[in-house]
Amino acid sequence: MNTLYKNHFFLYSVVYRISVKLGKCQKCHNMNLHDLLDAICVVNKQEKDRVLGKNRYKELVFTRQLFYYFAKTYYGATLREIQEVVKVHHTTILYSIDLINDLIYVEDAIALGRIERIKAYIKEKYHMDKRVSLYIPFEVNHQELCKMLIERFNCRIV
Repeated sequence: MNTLYKNHFFLYSVVYRISVKLGKCQKCHNMNLHDLLDAICVVNKQEKDRVLGKNRYKELVFTRQLFYYFAKTYYGATLREIQEVVKVHHTTILYSIDLINDLIYVEDAIALGRIERIKAYIKEKYHMDKRVSLYIPFEVNHQELCKMLIERFNCRIV
């Protein structure tokens, strides 16, 4: 295995490990699914009790769907954990996640705007100062690693 291949493999593995730490909302000690639901309700200007109810009003349904999407995609919750919060069948959760993914795929302005506002709210409230310290071996091309990290995470290297 030549040195270039080793370095690229190492760089991608480092970026992957950092993405696990930074790229998603992860189950962190200061946020649970109820907090996530609260955040989504605040951004969508909906009452939590109404969102958890059976009402099929469009805004309430969309808020529920966003909760399922964020819980599964960003928080990494299992379907069982989401079911414990909202008391719906797992197929409803899967269908809702697919609907949100479809809206993202077609670049629906309303859905993308809400998703960005929710991400910003969660970041502000729960992940204000996220720092990661790394040990980088001497053999690694530091400039290339820094470039990849900045592109991937839009972060600042200090």
